[in-house]
Amino acid sequence: MNKLKDLISEGPKTRAGDYVRDKRTKELGKVNKIKGNRMAYVKFPSNKKSFLPMDVSKWKPSGKQNVGRTIWTEGKLTEGKETLVATGKDKKGKKIQMYKTVRWGGMVTYILKSNGKEFDQYAPNLKDKAALNKFKKDYKNIKIEK
Repeated sequence: MNKLKDLISEGPKTRAGDYVRDKRTKELGKVNKIKGNRMAYVKFPSNKKSFLPMDVSKWKPSGKQNVGRTIWTEGKLTEGKETLVATGKDKKGKKIQMYKTVRWGGMVTYILKSNGKEFDQYAPNLKDKAALNKFKKDYKNIKIEK
């Protein structure tokens, strides 16, 4: 009888000497050591004196190689995706849009745009209701997007 472990096919495993691309700086670092199945110590060219600990479970193989070793990426990049939350008008009648986005290493941030250009942002990790109340207080003719 087959064991459950034999039925589950695991993907490729990260090894010391492989490379990983940092999702924020786009820098390529070399894996020095892996502890268990979760933590890897990576050396980046910008940080020559120490190793940066990183979570291996979020890595995916990129399909590319550097010096014969696999290059890994840090999974799905969620930063930069903007969703429209509300629109309104300022005192001069200009259209203002409020977007919800993920920035600062995974923190939700509300940004304000006028004519497609960002001109202001609210504090990171502000609750939805608090951000909408602040937007309603600052601007008129508010339309909440669904």
